[in-house]
Amino acid sequence: MVIATWPVASSVSSGAAPSWEIRRLTEWERRWDFGGHGTLDFEVEVFGSEAQPDGRVRVDLRAFGERRSIVMDQELRALGEGPTSPWPDGLDVVRGDFPGLQVNMLHGRGVGSGGGRYVLRWESLPENRDRPYADHPQGGPLEVVRLPEVQDGPAG
Repeated sequence: MVIATWPVASSVSSGAAPSWEIRRLTEWERRWDFGGHGTLDFEVEVFGSEAQPDGRVRVDLRAFGERRSIVMDQELRALGEGPTSPWPDGLDVVRGDFPGLQVNMLHGRGVGSGGGRYVLRWESLPENRDRPYADHPQGGPLEVVRLPEVQDGPAG
């Protein structure tokens, strides 16, 4: 995965024309195949970034089926990468016993009457480029889950 920043600080301070600076953030050796017909299988999805209190930046993403975070310094150089989960323990764990099931969740767009946030949770087989599976699971529950309130840390 690469990141491009604009403008490069050194070009601005030196009076040179601004330019993009491209940096490699990961050492992934996999390739994402965009070809084919039907539903595109998204091998990499970027969910967003968040500034950390110490000035670092965390980027949350899903890469090749695994939720991950990349932490960068203030110059947007990668410091580390590892698996993460944005959900309370167990919420993103498959409960069904059919082989290949995955957990899907969709954030609610509003705030509940009690101030909480909600997600819709269900389990399914992954995309299959609009081709039928030879076998499929029985229907499972569609759940509305209230997430715990996030407490802000002390000011400072």
